[in-house]
Amino acid sequence: MDYLIQTPQQLGIHLRGLRRARGMTQTIVGNQVRLSQKRLSALELNPGSMTVSQLLALSGALGFDVVLQVRSHAVDRVPGTETTTTAAEPPAEW
Repeated sequence: MDYLIQTPQQLGIHLRGLRRARGMTQTIVGNQVRLSQKRLSALELNPGSMTVSQLLALSGALGFDVVLQVRSHAVDRVPGTETTTTAAEPPAEW
C-alpha cells in the first residue's frame, strides 16, 4: 500500500503504524537501526528532526521504500536550460 506523506507529522504517524503492524516495539526497531528507544519515540513524535540516514535505516528495518515521485501535473525546469526534467532524467548538475 502507498501512503502520501505531505507533512512531518504524517510521516511519524505512518512510521508508528508500520512498526505496530509488524508487531515490533520501539526497542526492537531501535536496536536494528542503532537508535535508543527514547530517540525512536522522539522521531515518531517529531519526524522533522530525522536525518535522511535515519529515514533510510528505518525503511530497511520496517520494510518500506522511500520513493520520490514526480507529480504528473508538474513540469520541472532546470534553471538556465531550455529542457525539462523527468524522473528518468535528473539534471546534469546532479
